[in-house]
Amino acid sequence: MFWITVQQKRELKTYNVLKYGDSHDPYCSIECQQKHLKDLAESEFLDKSTLKNREYALIVHGVDVTRRPKEKEVHIITGTVTEQRAGCLRVKLISTFPRGRQKYLSSKEVQQFLLRDLPVGLKPPSSAVKVAAYDTINKTKELFPDEVSIERLNGNSRMILYIK
Repeated sequence: MFWITVQQKRELKTYNVLKYGDSHDPYCSIECQQKHLKDLAESEFLDKSTLKNREYALIVHGVDVTRRPKEKEVHIITGTVTEQRAGCLRVKLISTFPRGRQKYLSSKEVQQFLLRDLPVGLKPPSSAVKVAAYDTINKTKELFPDEVSIERLNGNSRMILYIK
């Protein structure tokens, strides 16, 4: 048995369910986690939900979501720096205004995005921005193969294209 704060319990049991659709439980060991998950898998009262919007599910069951405690939002970011840059690049591609009928960024635009729009901890040094852009484009394609494609722009430079 171990202690967690009320803030941590709220984050694990309430906000993660509403934001990400799953609950995280703290365990003292891997054996305890596996035993608990096995017990949950065998229980008859648990049904796998098909609802994407958990807040709507709470409203359906009569929960007053307007009275939930409002606390500061905590972002837990995981992954390597390149993976985090790739996630930011994907978000940038999604929000980009379409040119013609396609949303894309050239490699120069990716370099500018990495230097200007990223938080300080994720910005590459200006001397290595070309390598960082190349790696970020490749990692974005690797992490999101169904959403992005790498194409050639004018037969010369590369571009990353949002295809979803």
